[in-house]
Amino acid sequence: MLRPLLVSCLCLTGLPLFASTSDSTPYKELPPQTLHMDRESAGKGNAESMAKMGWIYQKGIGVLPDDMTAIDWYSRAAAKGNADAMTNMGWMYAQGNGVDKNDQKALYWYEQAAGLGNAGAMRNLGWMYFVGQGTEQSHHLAAHWYYRAAEQGSASAMTDLGWMFFDGNGFDASTDKALQWFRLAADRGYGRAMADLGWMYLMGHGVEQNDDMAAYWYRQAAERDDARGMTDLAWMYANGRGVEQNDVAAVQWYRKAADQGFTRAMTNLGWMYYQGKGVAPSSVQGLRWLNQAAEQGDIHAMTLLGKMYYQGKGVAKSESVGLLWLNKAARSGSDDAQETLEQLGG
Repeated sequence: MLRPLLVSCLCLTGLPLFASTSDSTPYKELPPQTLHMDRESAGKGNAESMAKMGWIYQKGIGVLPDDMTAIDWYSRAAAKGNADAMTNMGWMYAQGNGVDKNDQKALYWYEQAAGLGNAGAMRNLGWMYFVGQGTEQSHHLAAHWYYRAAEQGSASAMTDLGWMFFDGNGFDASTDKALQWFRLAADRGYGRAMADLGWMYLMGHGVEQNDDMAAYWYRQAAERDDARGMTDLAWMYANGRGVEQNDVAAVQWYRKAADQGFTRAMTNLGWMYYQGKGVAPSSVQGLRWLNQAAEQGDIHAMTLLGKMYYQGKGVAKSESVGLLWLNKAARSGSDDAQETLEQLGG
């Protein structure tokens, strides 16, 4: 029997690195005349404007996205000592955007920027040490760099420290200290920390379980465009937890998160289409969203597709396709898929 997914369990593992730009003036919000002035200033050798031009080309702000051109501007700004450009050079190497992926070079550029006091670089260094990417894993060094970034006001580093305390990585496990860091980050308006607070209230970790407070924090996160907050707020609406049950609202929030590329939202939106909850039933739309999520690695979507194809529910029955998805999900860590395969004798 196909079952709806539970709310996502938020954890540090798998969280992406984020390229650093100025916290005070996001480049994407600069008016066109300012962007024109930056282009002219960059051409005259101004390092900050060069770094901004790199960001403009990386994100495609008023121009076609061009990672190679972004790298060129970042390199020129970094050569002049611009820490934001160095941080973004690290990001480009870590992701393999515009350059061959190279974790050691990513680490190098983060270290250079961190040495100049860049909080984003410090946070990303913490992540590299936490997962052992481009260097030997060290929770001690991860905590060191997260602390340094948090001292400079990095809300993402504060949130990461919260998860280190929650999971007991590098510290004695402490939900109280985890909550303290999440609240500090949430006070700075950081959506991911707000979503994490929502999960703490939903699960009753370090606080009395409270659906109303969970829904409150998920909404705060969702209204700040945090895809995880949107997805979990949608789940609250779908299940009538902390809010009045409302499938239409659930679909709306799932769609907003799915449009941001959040795979769990895609999976749940696909499920809502198949069930005809909050939206007209559509196996075409359901399959579209599930396939999109599965192709991006969501094990829940893979598992659902496997069961659907194997059972012929909502799709043309194909046991071979079903087993393919179930095996892929199991290899990716899905206990549900593994149990299903064992029941099928696969």
